[in-house]
Amino acid sequence: MKTKSSKSKVHLKDFWIQAVVNYKETGAIAPSSPYLARLIADHSGLENSKEIVEIGPGTGVFTEELLRRLPPKSRLTLIEKNSCFVNLLRQKFPGLTVLEACATKLDVHLGQQAISSAGAVVSGLPWAAMPDSLQETLLQQIHGILAEDGVFTTFAYFGPHLLPSGQRFRKRLEQSFAHVSRTKIEMRNFPPAFVYRATKIPPTRPKK
Repeated sequence: MKTKSSKSKVHLKDFWIQAVVNYKETGAIAPSSPYLARLIADHSGLENSKEIVEIGPGTGVFTEELLRRLPPKSRLTLIEKNSCFVNLLRQKFPGLTVLEACATKLDVHLGQQAISSAGAVVSGLPWAAMPDSLQETLLQQIHGILAEDGVFTTFAYFGPHLLPSGQRFRKRLEQSFAHVSRTKIEMRNFPPAFVYRATKIPPTRPKK
């Protein structure tokens, strides 16, 4: 019987293999930390969502935190393109729907699951490693399936976010959504990272 520690080592091994073989897809050299997972869950709007979609869950670090906070009668659906990660996620989370699919056709894949919109969309995709056209297509898909009062959260590595592709992503994010905010930097992640929170509706200002 594998212990929690041995399972963790297996998951890390899977990640490192994919990071080398499919770097453009993983876009990272290490899995996200539990601290970053908590930060993204804190800002995800999860508590008010019936349908939650996670795009690019990888080895499931964010998924574990989302499941811990999943409201009663809410559903979490995972969209992962990498078949190795899909197999891992299905073993790790047998009760979840894990779709081996590309997020460029997010509306089609979710429609097949009778999901017309999501109150929360969480992404672990490597935005700064993507070409401009892919960034734009994915943001259009996410915006299209996000409920009007929904929340989209994703993260960026501190440092690479200053690269041209990282800056273009921030600009596209602001063009796609009515309001975009940024959290503090989580230094207990490798590399350090922060979370973007985007909504279709601007925050309500308190009356004076």
